[in-house]
Amino acid sequence: MSSSTDKTERRGWRRDTPGPRGESPWVAVADEVLCGYQLEMTEGLKFLLCAERLERVQHLFFGTLALRYLTDIFVLFVEEGYVKMFLRGRPVTMYMPKDQVDSYNLEAKVELPAKRLKLEWSRSVTQAGVPWQDLGSLQPPPPGFKRIFCLSLLSSCDYRCALPHPANFCFFSRDGFHYVGYCLHPSSTFIYGYRGRDCRNNLYLLPTGETVYFIASVVVLYNVEEQLQRHYAGHNDDVKCLAVHPDRITIATGQVAGTSKDGKQLPPHVRIWDSVTLNTLHVIGIGFFDRAVTCIAFSKSNGGTNLCAVDDSNDHVLSVWDWQKEEKLADVKCSNEAVFTADFHPTDTNIIVTCGKSHLYFWTLEGSSLNKKQGLFEKQEKPKFVLCVTFSENGDTITGDSSGNILIWGKGTNRISYAVQGAHEGGIFALCMLRDGTLVSGGGKDRKLISWSGNYQRLRKTEIPEQFGPIRTVAEGKGDVILIGTTRNFVLQGTLSGDFTPITQGHTDELWGLAIHASKPQFLTCGHDKHATLWDAVGHRPVWDKIIEDPAQSSGFHPSGSVVAVGTLTGRWFVFDTETKDLVTVHTDGNEQLSVMRYSPGPSVCCSLQIPPPRFKQFSCLSLPNSRDYRHAPPYPANFCTFSRDRVSPSWPSWSLTPDVVIRPP
Repeated sequence: MSSSTDKTERRGWRRDTPGPRGESPWVAVADEVLCGYQLEMTEGLKFLLCAERLERVQHLFFGTLALRYLTDIFVLFVEEGYVKMFLRGRPVTMYMPKDQVDSYNLEAKVELPAKRLKLEWSRSVTQAGVPWQDLGSLQPPPPGFKRIFCLSLLSSCDYRCALPHPANFCFFSRDGFHYVGYCLHPSSTFIYGYRGRDCRNNLYLLPTGETVYFIASVVVLYNVEEQLQRHYAGHNDDVKCLAVHPDRITIATGQVAGTSKDGKQLPPHVRIWDSVTLNTLHVIGIGFFDRAVTCIAFSKSNGGTNLCAVDDSNDHVLSVWDWQKEEKLADVKCSNEAVFTADFHPTDTNIIVTCGKSHLYFWTLEGSSLNKKQGLFEKQEKPKFVLCVTFSENGDTITGDSSGNILIWGKGTNRISYAVQGAHEGGIFALCMLRDGTLVSGGGKDRKLISWSGNYQRLRKTEIPEQFGPIRTVAEGKGDVILIGTTRNFVLQGTLSGDFTPITQGHTDELWGLAIHASKPQFLTCGHDKHATLWDAVGHRPVWDKIIEDPAQSSGFHPSGSVVAVGTLTGRWFVFDTETKDLVTVHTDGNEQLSVMRYSPGPSVCCSLQIPPPRFKQFSCLSLPNSRDYRHAPPYPANFCTFSRDRVSPSWPSWSLTPDVVIRPP
């Protein structure tokens, strides 16, 4: 027996009498609208189907139980006394209590337990295919981490003994990422930062309750409620794009080209991995992509079999892949201009929409070729940039552009069917279609988040504070919660009727300075974005943030932790009170960058290292005797050198008055 419907609501669809071939009576109950599904029954099967999310199901084959793509499907076998639940197409059998077989009801609801279940990850969780063991020591950084610019150690601590509290270590990369972790075990590592400045569509909520995003070469899975993070570190250079499979478990991430430590070129590619085990499933595109992979998306209507990608070559090549077979199905030159987004149509696997500078293209996959239709703006003024795209429930394409307009393109056409003029003041950077059919748009210049009804009437409007920056991406969270990524690298959460609060943040330019507090679980970072930020390593929140006049290059705490010094690219250095963030003093030491700022372990003297002149080799570290107890004054004055391009001074003025060694340029 088969039946199909098209956009018609069929609730309580049932058949209670035997069929012409003598099939057993059966009942099928659907809680939601059935749209074009094929239901096939075989003889001798009696069951009850309860579907919670049938909007994503394309083909259901019952009897043979060959379910090609489904979520939350339960089949009740009354006579046999068990329930089969299908997770990602895999059957899980659950037997009923014998005394409840006759009265068992799948739709029965029970009260929630008083305590919530918590998901605990094992200490030996596999990270990118490599098991992390609880060794009580720092693990080596994964291949994706770039070269460390500096490593800060407390100058007043005896490192021959156990530390008074877990030590914090940081890794740096050029896009403003800093990695801070305790040396207890990897489950306590925490990564600060988010890349929203130059990336789009890189923020999602997973079924595990984790928010997934990326920074530098690491993908972060962050459980905000539990303040726990897991990390996928399979990439060897910066990640630029992210896509979540329709099953909401498989994730694809694309990276830029890089260079290994031994100088070998690292090609850009896409990695498909499991968000539960963090194991890499497939790697595609090595040797095909050029410069970087900037856009990726999974197909939706065929269960996510295909994946499309756009690289950063001059022609911005669009390619379609069967990612499970790691085979390329088709590729085509997309545009000579920048491409911001590429996405599959939700109901037609063969249609892909791309948008960017001065273009909106509708691509049709036919065999091994991609055929293009350009979006026709006709009477509508053509915008300079088409910035984002999403789809309505009925299959219409919705775009946001740099003119602040929302345009609706009829399903199956390349023409505008409706336009919302002046929806925002300035560009619309993000569009998100919520589960209830509400459209949410995020503005850049006006920083406004606006919700729209099904007929595109404005419902609610809220403005993001200026300190967080323009909206870059919008994603749906739990319940009525909205997740926002901004161009100033904040991730915010809140509701359309309330305030938004940051759940993570980072620097917006190269981050170079790091200092660790001697007695508190705090650290300070500073960089070329002219921000100096003091962080609480326990609460994972900034204590304060200070804007300085020059790009920062280095920093160092006083042994007491009462003040911190920040060196800049211009030769100036500042000293701030760590409690009030007030400026204590400012000095200038030449006009070259100050690469290192350190206080002496004894007297309260601050010394700075400038970049060495050409005759000197590069400094890799500042070495202090590891057998000295730096909590006490040394037996003789310590000698420090200040480097500049024209001279070398062996000590800070008026401090080490009787140096043992005087260094002069040859």
